[in-house]
Amino acid sequence: MKNNRLLYLLVFAAFIWLAVLTFLPQEPETANGDVYITNEVSGFSTDLTKVAKEKEAALVSVETPAGLSSGLFYSRRGEESYFLCVFNTRPEGEIVLHFANGYSLQASLKGYDPYTGLALLEAAFPYDITPITEGDTSLLQKGEFALALGSPQSLDYSGSAALCLVADPEVSIERELRTENGTSAYYLDLIALSTRLNSSFRGGPVFNMGGELIGIDILSLSQEDIAYILPAEETFLLAEKLMNGEERKLLGLRGISVADMPDYQRSAYGIELSLLNGLYIRDVLPGSPAERLGLHTEDILLELNGEKIGQRRDLLPVTYRMQDDLTALVRREGAEVRLNIHLEPLPAEEPPQE
Repeated sequence: MKNNRLLYLLVFAAFIWLAVLTFLPQEPETANGDVYITNEVSGFSTDLTKVAKEKEAALVSVETPAGLSSGLFYSRRGEESYFLCVFNTRPEGEIVLHFANGYSLQASLKGYDPYTGLALLEAAFPYDITPITEGDTSLLQKGEFALALGSPQSLDYSGSAALCLVADPEVSIERELRTENGTSAYYLDLIALSTRLNSSFRGGPVFNMGGELIGIDILSLSQEDIAYILPAEETFLLAEKLMNGEERKLLGLRGISVADMPDYQRSAYGIELSLLNGLYIRDVLPGSPAERLGLHTEDILLELNGEKIGQRRDLLPVTYRMQDDLTALVRREGAEVRLNIHLEPLPAEEPPQE
């Protein structure tokens, strides 16, 4: 009797195993009998390959007499399409756009920002391209993966992908602008990536793992394995300025959000632990609108032009709407101080006497 029970159990187990094998998904076979492996290696690789494939159509290679750079589709307005890219200087000569499907056409310069090198190009592109989705860069964290697309060195490598790490989601660097009237310093708030992107990736888009644009590469330091990207929010604000033929103004300060400071740092700076908002000003450029308004280092900026400043990113939309009249509310030495100014043009410098 015991042997019969054991036999029944073995037969039942074999039946269950055959049923499992029958209903398992099978790998598809081709006509010649080859089997394609469709199992996902990991969510990591699947996300990266999906982003690279989906965003390739919006990528362009930009060719000028000065060389090759990267760019991306921005928007379509009526019969015209607009593309974003980055140049070291205002481009001269013919501009040709090359697309992933082999199509090429000539473009014209609609607008150029000398501070970031961001350029808006206009072209009569006959096809529809899905616009890029803007990501929320406030959610970025150090060590997060990102994917850059570009055209490294040659059109033969157009649409190449490069893996990056977010080295710092909020960095402020000082740059210099050289003009006929001399050299002036300015600050840019950027995102730093740990990567080996070369200069031909400049102007190319960088996406998060969800396929959202987090910025455009505006400065690659390959010898230091660092690239700086202009955050997506500022990229689109600046693009609209260029679209309307407007010039943006830079405030000329940099700081750190009080909310992001640990308690020991607040104590070192003499900031009350109860203060949860505001921007602690670390640097103010001489001659800048911030200095002329009366802002000082160690001030805590609470409001600018009536807008509350809770985080550093809150400054961005305010400065892009900034005109000649400025007002501010700051906390200085434990008291609140209101500042205002009408910015008159600075007098032109007298040329040096020989």
